[in-house]
Amino acid sequence: MTTMTSNFSFAFRRPILLCVPLLIAIGTYLQLHWLHIGACSEISREDESYIRKYVGSEFGLRLNQLQIQIGKTLPGSCMRQIVFSSPAWTAERHFILSENKRYLFSRVSDLSQPAKSRVAPSPQPMSVVPMQELLNGNPPSVGPLDAPITLIEFSDFQCPFCERFAQTVRKTLATSSRYKVRLVFREFPLPIHNQARLDSALALCVHRQNNQEFWALHDYFFDIALTGQSHPTVSDAENFLAKRHKVDLVRVKTCVDTHQSDAEIDADIRLANSLNITGTPTFFINSTRNVGAIKQPQLEILLEDAISKTRSDNAVLKPPT
Repeated sequence: MTTMTSNFSFAFRRPILLCVPLLIAIGTYLQLHWLHIGACSEISREDESYIRKYVGSEFGLRLNQLQIQIGKTLPGSCMRQIVFSSPAWTAERHFILSENKRYLFSRVSDLSQPAKSRVAPSPQPMSVVPMQELLNGNPPSVGPLDAPITLIEFSDFQCPFCERFAQTVRKTLATSSRYKVRLVFREFPLPIHNQARLDSALALCVHRQNNQEFWALHDYFFDIALTGQSHPTVSDAENFLAKRHKVDLVRVKTCVDTHQSDAEIDADIRLANSLNITGTPTFFINSTRNVGAIKQPQLEILLEDAISKTRSDNAVLKPPT
């Protein structure tokens, strides 16, 4: 009887004894994992200077021609996003810095996310997109609804190239009354810009009350760079709106705080992703895709081409007399 009880007792305890090492191993792994994630080292000034010099040398740029922006770490990793911009380029260049700060990658794939097909890639996929797809919903717009040219821009309020392009568009349209253009703004806040999504939320909440004030805020965000100041904070933008007395600021703040514009932002991002848009500014002139902060002469050529094509299409559609 004693032997049976002893055997029973040992058999009962054995699963518990076997589980103890397993639990210790799991606990050790989780501890090391979280310590590793929490211990991501910051990018020092020396690191930043070296990376900047290296990339500048690779692209043949002087240091005063190259700006670097250090972003956040990737989820579950110490790899870090880095964005470079230069007056010599028409768009930002995005890289990923390895955990040991030795390698720069142009892209990484997150294996926890659905894979994206790379079959038959092209430099500019879907270069022509149906207008009804680009104009879906109620995006902010300015200009005649029946304008012969529609320019739809996917933009980021914190993107320096978007600032440059916004100024080019305004100057071009102000220079000549020849261009009858409807401008349409689509939100595409990039994750690397820490305030971009909040700027989008504020702008769309303003748009709900007053379309003209959306464009006033649009110009405020993009014009501040001309003064040499840093990008305005949300409080700065709210003070700008308060001085104009054109919107109910309490309602705007409530809209932002309760994420009422999130669905619109997410819809624009989904549309951009479906069109394989990866950077800002990306814009469409009457369905034709263009990328980057092009200069005024280039924009004028594109607008002239659009005018010619519109006339040609109208001539084809016009019945013979």
